[in-house]
Amino acid sequence: YTPRPVPLKRLPCIDPQAVERLAAVGLKDTRQLFERAETRQDRGDLAALTAVPIGEMLELVKLSDLSRAPYVGPVFARLFYEAGTDTLEKLATSRPEELAARIRATNEEQKLTKAALPTAEHMVSWLEIVQKIPRTIEY
Repeated sequence: YTPRPVPLKRLPCIDPQAVERLAAVGLKDTRQLFERAETRQDRGDLAALTAVPIGEMLELVKLSDLSRAPYVGPVFARLFYEAGTDTLEKLATSRPEELAARIRATNEEQKLTKAALPTAEHMVSWLEIVQKIPRTIEY
């Protein structure tokens, strides 16, 4: 896990009760969740411990994984997730033109950010960096 962790409460569209339940067992940011939920078994155990539904747990883990990419904060993690690029593996293997078009269309529909979206040209070198991030989450 390389970037600065994101507090789970900053992830858009997440149930605040799930965030509170995770915080109650010491999981308050993306790094902490990432390290405790790498496998299906880990996520199942954590879901049972916290009463966070397994689907929501998986969503939180995917957002945590996406947030490991450089320059991806909570809003862009959500944007990639909603655009169907919901894992670091999918992000790393995306074609820049298709990814740029998907995130633009998703943002137009869902209005997740007012920030300038990256163009396909900007994504080329960024995706090369993303490809070097170790994949450790078991899906």
